[in-house]
Amino acid sequence: VVFINSYIEESHEAAFRCRKTKEKGRILLARRSFEAGEVVLEATPLRIVRCEPTNPTYQRLLEWHRTEGCDTALTPIWYWCALKSLTTEDLGPDHKTEAQGGWDPMPLGSQELLLKLHQAPKPHTNRTIQSLAETFVPHLKDVSKLARCLDAWVLNCFDLIGDDDPNVNPETKEQPGHVAVFLPSMLSHSCFPTCVWHWCTEYAPPSNARGDSGSSSSSTTATANNNSTSSDTNNNDTTNNNITT
Repeated sequence: VVFINSYIEESHEAAFRCRKTKEKGRILLARRSFEAGEVVLEATPLRIVRCEPTNPTYQRLLEWHRTEGCDTALTPIWYWCALKSLTTEDLGPDHKTEAQGGWDPMPLGSQELLLKLHQAPKPHTNRTIQSLAETFVPHLKDVSKLARCLDAWVLNCFDLIGDDDPNVNPETKEQPGHVAVFLPSMLSHSCFPTCVWHWCTEYAPPSNARGDSGSSSSSTTATANNNSTSSDTNNNDTTNNNITT
């Protein structure tokens, strides 16, 4: 919480603060009043990850999932998200970049923020994670980091497209992609939210106040999916892709 509040001070002019509660865990509280429609926060994604059927490594992942990953309810995209959350140091010297048929590393600063989204006492490093690491990142020194990255995505990310989108596989419910963001992930759910989020430009969620709200009110949002997509958006590009709240 101390780190998060320092981050807010530096990047969002202390417009709100983070507090940990027994009922909801970490939540965001407004530190000043907001008028209806006013932007509460705007955040750039830590990473945008999409299914890449033409990528040779993603094709290998699909085959791996049919064999080694069959003991899990998670679809392949989640493991792709976890792999694409590793840094240059994690991946080692022999790693292939996206241009070489692999994937580009996540910047260290982005990974540090991602890992703060979920901090379980002990990462669930099971046989599937061990196999994933051995197959795709043999130089990874700490396999538990891969498990932590996976948990951070599963429990915190935003979907690029909703379940009713025609691009979603009707049998597996495989999403075309996911987006990881930092502060918007801490907006707690409410059936009567004080703000709503939406993508400004293509993939970045800003949140706007639904009505006039006073300071110290909890910033809550309703569960929602983005129903727009752009076929020419680079998988890792986060430029001008902001979530507004």
